[in-house]
Amino acid sequence: MFGSHLSIAGSMCNALGEAQSLQLDCLQVFTKNQQQWKVRPLKREEVDAWAAALSRMDWAMADGRPPRTVSHASYLINLAAPDDELWGKSIDLMTEEVERCEALGIPLLVHHPGAFTTSSREAGLARIARAYREVFKRTKGYRTVSCLENTVGSGSNLGREFEELGALRAMIAEATGVADRVGFCFDTCHA
Repeated sequence: MFGSHLSIAGSMCNALGEAQSLQLDCLQVFTKNQQQWKVRPLKREEVDAWAAALSRMDWAMADGRPPRTVSHASYLINLAAPDDELWGKSIDLMTEEVERCEALGIPLLVHHPGAFTTSSREAGLARIARAYREVFKRTKGYRTVSCLENTVGSGSNLGREFEELGALRAMIAEATGVADRVGFCFDTCHA
């Protein structure tokens, strides 16, 4: 499969139209402005238009078929944040991102693990696992898979090594009891 991250400027469906004109097999989008905490609610017409476009393109999710649509979560989310206010806002926004994916039938949500900033690597990883527990509690029964994306790993950013991502996934699975809702995204730009 070959795809790209495409713009939703003007309409979510514009990205699907562009994917079709470029003859892509899949695409990644932001479902909201990735640089803002504020989230405009999805309108029923947007969700319906997205679903209709997916159906026309034969990209709608079905058992046994590979996913065609992926969303990338907001860059502001930091589930490893030691600051309680930022951590809480990050959990709220991650929950919103999962809810938007679920509403749109986007099966995969990619996100950066986060940065431990003033704490330690171990504390940051534990904080992410606890954040996932809260997000998954709020979105119980949802099918959207949250994918931990590898990072360059500069400074206190987590997720630079596959071993660290694997350990983090195991911590999340243990904290949530829901291993099948956690996956990985390998970004070659970060490798």
